[in-house]
Amino acid sequence: MLLASTAVALRTSHVNPNPNPPTPGQVREANQMVEEMMLLANTTVAEHVLRAFPTCALLRRHTTPPPRQFEPLLRAAAAAHVDIDISSSKASLSMSEACEQCTDLLE
Repeated sequence: MLLASTAVALRTSHVNPNPNPPTPGQVREANQMVEEMMLLANTTVAEHVLRAFPTCALLRRHTTPPPRQFEPLLRAAAAAHVDIDISSSKASLSMSEACEQCTDLLE
């Protein structure tokens, strides 16, 4: 299975608090192997849960991250003239769309 997601790297330094422009992340063979193992583990657990609880749904909900965690991303996006709305997960510009815009700017 291949997941079609764009990895974007944001680099900062202790000298300059502003992040450098985003760069496409490097895909390594080890990353792909870990991704495959995680998918296999998730699928296996889902099959066991389905067999044990066929009439129930198991949902996972993450807490909302603090806005300060988005500050480096927002600064990097602003430097690339990309506007990201972090007000909700259903905001007008999704993270994947923002990453594609940043990647397009680098090409």
